[in-house]
Amino acid sequence: MFNRKSESNKLELTDCLENLKKLEFRIDKLQQIIERLKIKTADLVKINKELEVEKFKLQEKMKELEELHEKKEEFFTMYIHDVKNPAGVIKNLADLLDSYDLTFEEQKEIIDTIMRASDKIVKLTSDVAKSIAYESDFFIVNIEPSSFKEIIENCYVMNKIKAKAKGQDLIYSLDENLDYVEMDSDKITEAIDNLIDNAIKFSHIGAKIQLDARREKGYAIVEVTDEGQGLTIDEIKNAFGKGTTLSSKPTGNEISTGLGLWIVKKIIDEHHGKIWVDSIKGEGSTFAFKIPIRNQN
Repeated sequence: MFNRKSESNKLELTDCLENLKKLEFRIDKLQQIIERLKIKTADLVKINKELEVEKFKLQEKMKELEELHEKKEEFFTMYIHDVKNPAGVIKNLADLLDSYDLTFEEQKEIIDTIMRASDKIVKLTSDVAKSIAYESDFFIVNIEPSSFKEIIENCYVMNKIKAKAKGQDLIYSLDENLDYVEMDSDKITEAIDNLIDNAIKFSHIGAKIQLDARREKGYAIVEVTDEGQGLTIDEIKNAFGKGTTLSSKPTGNEISTGLGLWIVKKIIDEHHGKIWVDSIKGEGSTFAFKIPIRNQN
């Protein structure tokens, strides 16, 4: 009787041990599943955070695109408005040329006026084309050793007649220590030409415009100083923004798109340089930039 009971207990104990092992095995499997779920949960949390970041970036990009779209609409509205006037002048004067009662002098005056109006349209179109190019991914600077002396002298020659036509005096000085510099000569020429053109455009008859270029502490520095209308403190802060409208007005009926200074800044930024303006309202301005001299020979 005792033996039978003992055998029965042994069987029960064996069953319990087997069930316990099975239970331990299942618990172990469940723990493995839980660990995998924890990892997946952590991954999901990480992915969710990354998605939140991407969502924020996308929202910011959408905002930037909306603002850019608005600016472009404003810009092209301004462009169409500015082109409309000289285009209308050309049409009216061309109609007037059909008259047989005009003297030779009158015809010459009309043709000269048409030419000036045409120049305005060409200038506006050029500025728009440059704006598109300088804003795209295709804006490339070709850096190579170039003569600063040659650039300054070319800019002087290109603008001295224009200044003289307005009764202005354009002079320049060049540091003899400023020679060859690694830069994109065409774009630096364009930058300097834009600054001189602005000085002529916004200065009155009889004004003096000074172009200076020098070498200083590893930089090539260019300054264009005028005796023009000057800028306010707020205008100085925003002078290099795209399409910025300033209180100063052209003194010779020239057209201003507000793109020139923005283009200059783009060029100087691509040369890892710096651009700035010092100005007093009613007394004139000095627009300047500096680019690093990589070639120290």
